[in-house]
Amino acid sequence: MIRLMPFGPAAAALWLLALGALAWVPAEGRAGFAMGWAVAGVCGLLSFGLLAFANRRSFLTLMGSVVGGFLGRLVLVGAAILFVNQRGWAVGWFCLSFFGLYWILLSCEFLAVRQGRLMVTRAGVAS
Repeated sequence: MIRLMPFGPAAAALWLLALGALAWVPAEGRAGFAMGWAVAGVCGLLSFGLLAFANRRSFLTLMGSVVGGFLGRLVLVGAAILFVNQRGWAVGWFCLSFFGLYWILLSCEFLAVRQGRLMVTRAGVAS
């Protein structure tokens, strides 16, 4: 079982708090930073949605969700980088925003899966 609580709400709160960093971004980097923030949020929703889908299903379903989520994020981020570049926005600020949040959200996902795995192992259901 994957334990999405409290990790899903914590990830959402951290994502919302990260928007406050926009105040310290120079004017020329704000559009790229905001786009990175938005794409990170969509990727987080995709990841947690797939984890919720895989919850209480087979290991194969979980691995399919992980691989599918990774490929979905890869395509989404690639398209977003092309979009930001075509608009002439600061790609560096996009990357800083996206990848900074990506690692935070990925940590929350990892903790959700790990905590659920520990609960199942302690209950003696799985080894």
